Amino acid sequence: MPGAASAVATEFVAQQPADGYTVMNANPEILMNSVMKRGGAGVQDFVAVMRVQYDIGSLVVRGDDTRFPTIQEFLAFVRSHPGQVKVAGTGAASFDEVATMSFLTSAGVADKVRYVPIDAAGEMHAQLLGGHIDAIYEEPGVILNMIDAKKMRPLVLMAPKRVNRFPDLPAVTELGYKVPPGNWRGLTVRKGTPEPIIEYVHRVFKKAMDSSYYKQFEQQRLLDMYPGYLGPKEFAELWKTEFDVYSEILTRLGYTKKP
Repeated sequence: MPGAASAVATEFVAQQPADGYTVMNANPEILMNSVMKRGGAGVQDFVAVMRVQYDIGSLVVRGDDTRFPTIQEFLAFVRSHPGQVKVAGTGAASFDEVATMSFLTSAGVADKVRYVPIDAAGEMHAQLLGGHIDAIYEEPGVILNMIDAKKMRPLVLMAPKRVNRFPDLPAVTELGYKVPPGNWRGLTVRKGTPEPIIEYVHRVFKKAMDSSYYKQFEQQRLLDMYPGYLGPKEFAELWKTEFDVYSEILTRLGYTKKP
């Protein structure tokens, strides 16, 4: 259900009966929309069921861009060329912008780059390959064929540590920077859904998640690089923690005002 960074879907599900028959695939936008009061419903209208995936982002450049052999040299170039480097993500006030600017803020160069919001990922990829932008925020699994063909090259993982699939790719923590929020995906139902129904939905989806079919899907899409599963209690606690994180970041970016 497209529209307004999931706000349309969020409002739709919030209006359905609290009976467990309407389940929403949620991502951090449910928190961001609530922080920015985007849409008529928010995280306060939902109950966490389970986190299914935790996707790791990366800062990606063209494979043949000799200006940026490493992330350190990318950041050094940004410092010496203020306002010239364009970094793109899908959308303004989006998860991509938050993650990108969170990392660049930690690196001390957020005010020296130009963030370019692009509507669609395919268009963003084309802009990078065409040399119209210098770097993008993207999950490696989405562009794996481009990475394998050496048309795109990730410089750093927005993760606490390196992963087996990219052993030579540093994690932001190795450089002394904070880990930006991760792009998780999970399941939620309307607030007021009875606890036995929440547990039933959790149980059947967890069974599907543990199936060999789904495990193969995860491996093919590189969605298993970092542990993703959280149960209802842990997922709800993550919501509370990350709501405060997004409030701080979105205020810093100028999308919300300080209380």
